[in-house]
Amino acid sequence: MTLAIDDMCNDIAAMRSGKCDPVVIAFANSNYAALTDNWLWHVRRVGVDNVVICALDHETFLLAQANGVAAVSVVEVSALADLWILRAQVFESLARNGVDFVHSDIDAIWLRDPRPRLLEANAELAFSQGTIWPRDIARDWDFVLCCGLFLARATPDVAALFGRIGLRITDERDDQISLNRALREAGAIWDIESVAAGRLRREWNGDSFSTFADPLRGRAGALSLALMPHDEFPRLPEPIGPRALVAHPLSPKNAKAKIDRLVELGLWRDGG
Repeated sequence: MTLAIDDMCNDIAAMRSGKCDPVVIAFANSNYAALTDNWLWHVRRVGVDNVVICALDHETFLLAQANGVAAVSVVEVSALADLWILRAQVFESLARNGVDFVHSDIDAIWLRDPRPRLLEANAELAFSQGTIWPRDIARDWDFVLCCGLFLARATPDVAALFGRIGLRITDERDDQISLNRALREAGAIWDIESVAAGRLRREWNGDSFSTFADPLRGRAGALSLALMPHDEFPRLPEPIGPRALVAHPLSPKNAKAKIDRLVELGLWRDGG
């Protein structure tokens, strides 16, 4: 952990518009300017103003300012895995310094404010759902946690977890792999029986996985966890249902493909 990251997180804490509400943070660079603009439009449309953009270049810092949104400058990175390491370091610092937050990818489109629902889960970490990656976790749990939208409460256990995740990403080069495996190694146990009645089988790329109608609760040692319902935080690239709060449809990791997917599903600011 560098002093610069702690300083940046202190700036995020100072920029919060609501000191008691989780601050919403998103990382972006100028290659994703159109996506950032679209994400900010949706976030503002649902009345969320406690937002800080972690700008990976000066152009994105200016874009946030032009949208009337707080921004902090972070170190520009050249590799995606380096961004994931940086994000884990920021998450660790925020949790260690008493700042509750919601992290959102900028292609995770806010249709309604999800924070009340995430807080209802009453967990230190409440995650949206992935599909089948990493496959070893999908095999063991029959679901995976997604790094693209989650709530984190500022506790020592949360800070310690992200510290371990940052170290793992150095070797594993994938934040979702590192997050899920770190929780499995911490002994994560899930209360499947309590949500079994709302269990549904879904499929992606020929592999099936479970989703649940209600939050699935779990623990990893002393750390409390929740997996949020897929219908409320959909990840599959399919028509958006009425329960959706944040839609984060799967797409290739480039701006054009992500824009095309959002337009296809009516998640672009002009409706596509």
